[in-house]
Amino acid sequence: MRIHWVNMILGLCVGLHLLGAPLEDVAFSVGKVAESSVTGSLDGWGSQGFAVKVMTMDGAPREGADDLWADMVLGWNEKYLQIGVQVTDDVWFESKNPENLWKNDGLEIFVASDKGAKESIQLLVGPGIDAQYGETPRIHLLDKRDTKVPFDPLVAVSKQEHQYTVEVLLPWQGLGMEPAVGTELALQVYVNDADATNGRRTTARFFPLGETHRNTENMHTIRLAEQSGPPVLANASVSFPKMSYTEISILAAAECAGASAIVRPFMTQPVTLKAHAHWAEATVIQPLPDHEFAESVGQLELTAPGKSSVTKVQIPDFRQEREAF
Repeated sequence: MRIHWVNMILGLCVGLHLLGAPLEDVAFSVGKVAESSVTGSLDGWGSQGFAVKVMTMDGAPREGADDLWADMVLGWNEKYLQIGVQVTDDVWFESKNPENLWKNDGLEIFVASDKGAKESIQLLVGPGIDAQYGETPRIHLLDKRDTKVPFDPLVAVSKQEHQYTVEVLLPWQGLGMEPAVGTELALQVYVNDADATNGRRTTARFFPLGETHRNTENMHTIRLAEQSGPPVLANASVSFPKMSYTEISILAAAECAGASAIVRPFMTQPVTLKAHAHWAEATVIQPLPDHEFAESVGQLELTAPGKSSVTKVQIPDFRQEREAF
């Protein structure tokens, strides 16, 4: 079964003022922030950072409210590209070898000059939450650039019960980039979760698709700005399990609970997003489409009393899915 992720919704769910565009057209505006003191806390970031309040979940189904949830904030200044990630996870399990930090709990950060670039870096971050490997964060760099530049990122982690926060500061000098308002680059962030060796594994992603180490098209474009754009609040997927029915899943930030959502042209009636632990969600099961869609772009609409918004979505090719099955 292949799942097609439609684009993220941008906006402020307090009032549900939302903006949006197809994934390939989005360049997220990341605002300027003060240089972090690198304590593993996001308290000093203020409200200037670009907030990603929901990431795309992929892999094994989560088991319980605290199994895996992640949200992220991005910012920049003259010295660093700053990334802060808050992770909810009830089982902390890291990899022993730094080269394998991607296999278990931790972060993967990909940076390139633009989507599809031949050269990129991949930074593996072990947060130091698994006591058997020490409490100091570990990093491993996979540098795929022809010309290597010394790269010394700063990493700090703070821990709470069933939660940890990671701050990563990537020096522009090490990235080989000159920061300025209007500068664009490509970014992907994974938050990986594993509960045991060769056990169930789940990943939360900034850009919905994975395999970024093989394909740098699977990254979002970010644009450095004086002020951040509206936060990422929701995403949705459409799939046809065993070509037996249509399954539409909508995942949103917790503050979106109670909003109504509809994915057109697949749905004819809206569904209410229900609160569930750290997020809001809805799943709709309905018959397979009775025809092929000529258009490739649909709509994901979220509404609340007195407010409404529409954003574009990418429609799966039903004929292609049927033939592949």
